[in-house]
Amino acid sequence: MQGAFNVMQQVLAGGFDVGYVGVETAVMGKQPNNPQFPARFIYNYLRRSIWEIVVPENSQIQKLEDLKGKTIGVAGLAYGNIPVTKAALASSGMKPSDVQLQPVGIGAPAFRALTSGQVDALNLWNSMHAALERTGFKIRRIPLGSRFSDMPSHGLIANNKTIESDADLLTKFGRAWAKSEVACAANIDGCLKAFYKRYPQTKPNMPLEEAVVYDRPVLSALNTRLLYFAPGEPQLWGAFTDNDWRLIVDALSAGEAIEKSDIPYEQLYTNAFVAGYNDFDRAAVEERAKSFK
Repeated sequence: MQGAFNVMQQVLAGGFDVGYVGVETAVMGKQPNNPQFPARFIYNYLRRSIWEIVVPENSQIQKLEDLKGKTIGVAGLAYGNIPVTKAALASSGMKPSDVQLQPVGIGAPAFRALTSGQVDALNLWNSMHAALERTGFKIRRIPLGSRFSDMPSHGLIANNKTIESDADLLTKFGRAWAKSEVACAANIDGCLKAFYKRYPQTKPNMPLEEAVVYDRPVLSALNTRLLYFAPGEPQLWGAFTDNDWRLIVDALSAGEAIEKSDIPYEQLYTNAFVAGYNDFDRAAVEERAKSFK
């Protein structure tokens, strides 16, 4: 699916039991003039924001304010990061009309847009930017500030009807998801090989071991965000905290991306299934993962 709101339509209609979208989707869905999404996040996946704004290394753009009058390449205008990007720009004193958000897709088309000068900056996710760096093109990341970089990025969402009627399904799905995070972190190379086997079209056109070396930095970049836990925070897969949502709401509010900020957090997420997600032997999963060749 292209974009968070297309995924949400399917979740709300019952076409998908679970959707994978940006966390800001729930907040935007509680705004007065937006559709009121009867859905909540059930799993905190990317525990720190994956979204970045990057520029060529030799660009004169050093900070957000320098983007005024510039063109920023984005994957698409329906992607869930757009409200947060606008909020980050607004927090630096810019109006929406001060920058142009240009859809450039992802992968090679997006990379060409930046390297050719079609856009001045690129606003994709960190592993996609790592893939660009892998080509040898030098980039710099524009600081977004902790308000926007420390909040969660993506998670799993389900409609309220499914949450209330099918707890067993959601618990088992979340547990499988949690095991996959543990297993992949324990054996990144094995994770890539398993992915290529399931989706052979994704393997770079090179021998298997070379492909693994080629893709390892991209997956490693993603792992820095999904394996993040704040100091002293219990390592519970899938768990949100009220503070996570305070950061999200405050960031969107600071950037004037939302009107209503006094949203009860229980309308945005539930940790009802977290104990079930984590009901497995982590050491056993890691041992099995490490044995995969």
